[in-house]
Amino acid sequence: MARPVAPRGQGRERVLAAALDLFAEHGTSGTSLQMIADRMGVTKAAVYFQFHAKDDIVLAVLQPVFDRLEGLVEAAEAVEGRAEQVDAVVTGLVDVVVDHRRLVALLRGDPSVGRHLEEHEPMPSVVARLGALMLGPDPSPSARVAASVAGAGLMLATADPQLADLDDEVLRRELLRCSRLLLRA
Repeated sequence: MARPVAPRGQGRERVLAAALDLFAEHGTSGTSLQMIADRMGVTKAAVYFQFHAKDDIVLAVLQPVFDRLEGLVEAAEAVEGRAEQVDAVVTGLVDVVVDHRRLVALLRGDPSVGRHLEEHEPMPSVVARLGALMLGPDPSPSARVAASVAGAGLMLATADPQLADLDDEVLRRELLRCSRLLLRA
C-alpha cells in the first residue's frame, strides 16, 4: 500500500526538522540527502521533490536566523541615538541566539555553514550593517575588541553544554547583563 503524500509545505517542514537533527549530530558536511530521507522514512526522490540540493536545505534551515537578523538591523537602524541603537542590537542579538539555540550551535560548530552565510545574499550586507550599528563611526580598538568578544560570547554561550540547564529567560537576562557590561567598558 502506498504511503500518503504529505502536502508540499508539510513535507518541507519534515525535511527541515530531520535535516536539523542530522546536522546537529553529523554536521552539514557529514549529512547526506540519503540520511535525511532515511530519517524521514521516505525515498531520496521525496527529499528532492522538496529541495533540489542539500545546500538549499542548509539555507532553508538557517533562514529563520537570516530573517530575524535582517529584521533586527532594520529596527535598530530606525532607533534614534547611538546608545539606544547599540542596546537595540544587543537585545536583538541576544533574543536571536536564545530563540535559536540549536541553530546557533550548528553555526558555531560547523565550518561549512560559514561558507553558506558568506555566499547567501543579503547576509554579508546584514553582518556589515550590524557591525556598523555596534561600532559606530571611527571605533576605537577597545570598542572593536569589546564588540568582537560580545558577539563571539553570545555564539559560544548559547551552545555551551555547561549552560544547557538554564532556561531561556535566565540565559537571556544574563547574556544581556554581561553584554551590556562588556560594551560599556
